[in-house]
Amino acid sequence: MRLPRVFDPQNGVRDAKLNMMRAVRFDYPDEPIAAGSSLSRLGVLWIRILHYAGALGLTIEPVTDKWLHDHVSLGVQEHEFGRAFFTADLRLSPAR
Repeated sequence: MRLPRVFDPQNGVRDAKLNMMRAVRFDYPDEPIAAGSSLSRLGVLWIRILHYAGALGLTIEPVTDKWLHDHVSLGVQEHEFGRAFFTADLRLSPAR
């Protein structure tokens, strides 16, 4: 039996084996996720990276970690994120 081939252009399998969280895109426009919302796409990305890295016990790779620190101001959207989605656990949060 032949196993299917996996297309993995961003080395996600390697990162999973290393328990590593890596964002592969940072070029999303900084715009609201919906008309009239104060929650931005970048804010959602910032919060989700921290939440899931913490929840899954993942290490954040250096480029992603630098982006998180450079955009720490996005953390102010935590409350709005919680109202729209779920209460995020940001214990890994960079200092605000």
